[in-house]
This record gives sequence, structure tokens and C-alpha cells, in this order.
Amino acid sequence: MKENFYREYFTCFDVIEKKVICFVFISLFLLINSSCIKLPTVRIPLNKSAKSKMLHKEGYKLLRQNKQQEAIEKFNRAIELDPENDKAYCNRGIAYREIGEFDKGIKDIETAIKINPDVPEYYSNLGFAYLNKQEYQKVISQCNKAIELDENCYLAYFNRASAETNIGKNDKALEDVKKGLSISPNDPFGIMVRGIANLNKGKTELALKDFNKLQEMGYHKLPLYYYLGKSYDKSGDKKKAIKYYNMFLHYVLIVPEKVKKEKIISEPRKEAEKRVKALKS
Repeated sequence: MKENFYREYFTCFDVIEKKVICFVFISLFLLINSSCIKLPTVRIPLNKSAKSKMLHKEGYKLLRQNKQQEAIEKFNRAIELDPENDKAYCNRGIAYREIGEFDKGIKDIETAIKINPDVPEYYSNLGFAYLNKQEYQKVISQCNKAIELDENCYLAYFNRASAETNIGKNDKALEDVKKGLSISPNDPFGIMVRGIANLNKGKTELALKDFNKLQEMGYHKLPLYYYLGKSYDKSGDKKKAIKYYNMFLHYVLIVPEKVKKEKIISEPRKEAEKRVKALKS
């Protein structure tokens, strides 16, 4: 009986010992594996759609940095991978527009709309592209579509207002700007268009108030200097008129050559040169 007791005791101990040894061995293996042994990294390849989205994101970042050509290259690759990437088409269109390739820009944004016709910003961007070509009725038509899809698409109000200032509908433009600014207060483009509408109406003081506010906001877009020159010209301040006309003419020099040839730049340039000459005489 005593032998049976010892036999059972040592058998039980042997089983426990084996389990402990096994546990220690597994623990050491896991520790060594995690800290010393580097397993090869397994990379799961992205599908074409995911890769296209990633390239679009990279292109959009470049576009925001004013690196249009580099952005276009990214968008090209994104579209090659996924011809249904509407965002890539739209943003490539914006990039083309910014380097003066207005027709290419329009074509791309139209393609984006064909792929996804329910995005109001696409119509607003298409309107802005037509604004660069001075096709004002088309601007208004596209902005109307954007607003039909989303009555809070504030850029559509500003783009439509900008077109209206160019066809003598300054009161309507001020209504649109008011609506847009109620959605996006202190938007620089909206303030700019309001200043232009007031200048067209002969309200020079109100126009200067807006244009000077934009300077305080750090807004340094090319048209601002032209309209500051024009406002001071109308108010009789020759010195400031010459100053801002010259600033406009200076910055025109760094505009892409193709853009310089467009009427949206060439006509104000000729007027600014003419006024500086007249004011100095």
C-alpha cells in the first residue's frame, strides 16, 4: 500500500513537472520570437481602387501647396488605376484651371459630373472654370444646379455673384454674396465679390472697406491689387492708385504665360498700364 502511494505520488509529480517544463518552454519561445527574431513583414497589396484613392489624396495635398504639375501627375496615375475616380477628375480639372488650361479643366470636371452627378461642388467648380473664360451665363447655369442640390453650397453663391457683377446685375450679386456669407462668414472670396459689386455701383468707400479688410486677413490674390488700384483711382487718391496698379502689374509677371494671354488677365493689365501712365502725366 505504501509502494502504491509513492508510485501514485511520483507519477502525479512527473505529470505536473512535464506541464511546467512545457509552459516554460513555450513562454521562452514566445519571448525570444517577439524580441529577437524578426519575422518577414507580410504586405497585403492594395487593390486598384484603394491605390487610386491614395494617389488622389497625395495629389490633392500637392494641389493645396500650389504644385499643380506634380498634382496633375498624381491625378493621372489615380485615373489610370480607376477611371471612375470622380474626385481625381475634378481636382485635376482644378489644377488645369490654375495653370491656365481652362478647356482641359472644364473637360475633366464635366467627366467628374458624368461619373457622379450628385456632388454640388462639382457644378460650382465647373462654374468657376467658365468664369475664367468669361462665359457668364454658363457660370450662372452651373451654380444654379449646385444650389439646387445643396442650398448651402456657399461657393456657388459667390461664383454666381461674380458672374453677375460682370453682366451689370450688381444688386443680384450682393444678394447672392449675402446668402453665401451667411453660410460661410468672412469668406475672402465672398468679401472680394461684394467689394467689386459695390465698386461697380459707385460705392467706393464700401468697396475699399472690403478690399482693405482682405489685406488685413492676409488675402493676397492678384485681382485684389487691381481693384484696390481702381478704387483709389475713383476716389481721387493718385498715389495709392499708382501703388496698387503697379503691385498688380508686378504680380502679373509671375502668372503662367498661358493665363496672361486670357482676357481675364490681359484686359485688366492693359487698363492698369494705361491708368498708371495717365496718373503719372
